[in-house]
Amino acid sequence: MIMGCSMEKNELIDLDDFLIYQIYGSARLLRFKLQKLLDANEPNFTPEQAFLLYKLYMKDGQSQRQLADKILNDYPNITRLIDKLEKKGYVRREIAENDRRMFKIYMSENGRSRFKSYIPLIMDEREKLLEGVSSDEEKIVKSVLKRIEENVRKYSS
Repeated sequence: MIMGCSMEKNELIDLDDFLIYQIYGSARLLRFKLQKLLDANEPNFTPEQAFLLYKLYMKDGQSQRQLADKILNDYPNITRLIDKLEKKGYVRREIAENDRRMFKIYMSENGRSRFKSYIPLIMDEREKLLEGVSSDEEKIVKSVLKRIEENVRKYSS
């Protein structure tokens, strides 16, 4: 019995044709690829740290809650990521003026400079990874993934 459903083995689709399995595999492969790219330029720098710097580069002075992963709401992990980036001198915490219990996170000059050095790598890698994918196809994939995320949230409560 699979997930409350009694199906025979011969009635199941091949795992390689299962969209969720393909997404999972692609995500793992992409994470490995990004980690390898980052390691070549700065050891012990993770994709999550790079994404956090990207968010700050686009909008500096966000709270930890704003920076937390919107899908997983991973607040404890965001603290660890910020701690590591702060130790590297890439970010700084400042107490929020309107709420002394909250910190705003800002990119340091060192962090901004380091992130700017990554922009050509990011753009080059993006170009390679999306080779042969039209902008219409990219929009469709984004739409489908957003719908899957919404369904995961809807059925996870």
